[in-house]
Amino acid sequence: MLKSILLLTPIYISLFWSVLLIVGAKKEEKPRRFLGVFMIFAFFVYLSHFLYFSNYSNAYYFFDPLYQLSLLIVFPLIYIYFRLLTVESEFSLKHHSKFLFLPVILFLFYTIGYVFADKETVIKWMYDSNKLTGEIYVDYLYYIRIIIKFGFIIQLLIIIYGNFSLIKKYNYQAGQYYSDIDDTSDKRIKFLNILLIITSATSTVIATLGRVYFLENLSGMIITSIIFSSMLFFTGWFGTIQKSLNPIENEYNTDIENQPEMFEENLNENQQKILDKILVLFNEEKFHLNSKLNIADVANQVGTNRTYLSALINQKYNYNFCTFVNEFRMKELEQLLKEKPNLPNQILCENCGFGSIDSMRRVILNRTGISFVAWRNKTTNSKNNIT
Repeated sequence: MLKSILLLTPIYISLFWSVLLIVGAKKEEKPRRFLGVFMIFAFFVYLSHFLYFSNYSNAYYFFDPLYQLSLLIVFPLIYIYFRLLTVESEFSLKHHSKFLFLPVILFLFYTIGYVFADKETVIKWMYDSNKLTGEIYVDYLYYIRIIIKFGFIIQLLIIIYGNFSLIKKYNYQAGQYYSDIDDTSDKRIKFLNILLIITSATSTVIATLGRVYFLENLSGMIITSIIFSSMLFFTGWFGTIQKSLNPIENEYNTDIENQPEMFEENLNENQQKILDKILVLFNEEKFHLNSKLNIADVANQVGTNRTYLSALINQKYNYNFCTFVNEFRMKELEQLLKEKPNLPNQILCENCGFGSIDSMRRVILNRTGISFVAWRNKTTNSKNNIT
């Protein structure tokens, strides 16, 4: 009974998230929908585990090639998901096929051996020792599996390194895109990468020991089930709340943003007009009171693209977009506190454009170096001293 629960839990979790992420995602939430595709392949991995460890040998026999494919492809899919969160707008088979090439090729080679190998010999080999048998096609499968194990580990190392690089880009670009400081945080995506590392280590141990080892080792099965089930649950959960940059193709160019020399020291007439429009939006129309504001909204209002707008703000004020907007929110907050010093924090953050109380606190701490409580007391006391 316990064994069945352990084996079924990651199946239920991956199936639940695959449906929720794909069906529940909005049209523009492409990374979230793609994470649902990852969950489908994860579902096949754990369904195969269930069939194998429950001794449904005939059923597992037909799943084994799909299991090898799913095992190889899940982490490249996670890497593509990270790319969709950070630097790319949508999945393209033409563009992303290079990340899926190795899993597909090894799957095809493995399937060729499967077609010619004797079914009964293969089943006995899978459940007995997974060692050489002297049967040519089964031994062929044995060597392909060794290549799959090495390919799996090599993929993991490359993907983990690649994800750290993408996280750095996300941290920079999110600050140029979102106005809510919580949306610029890379904590969630870093946590996802930590989950990937833990899962990778566990998967590597399993691949090294071989699944035959876990047939009679219940304690090992308990540990791996808890790790994989937790990884799947938190990956799905963070996938539902993690925001992407939704980059506009051929417009968001970080190379341009990293070159302030694109502007001369003295802004030209057109650049100054854009800045004047921006200041009207924030000083008179109070755009910063919209907690969901992003740079694309402002760019549309002033008639330019967000890359140019971001670079202009960086050059003129030495701020990213998030910091620029929160300067106005902080001034709004300071003024409101002086007028109504007893307002609760929730009302303050809603009336000044902050996405949450935590966002408001972080902005104050980052800007002043002191806690929100200390800054609030200082602000209200300053007002009282004046009066």
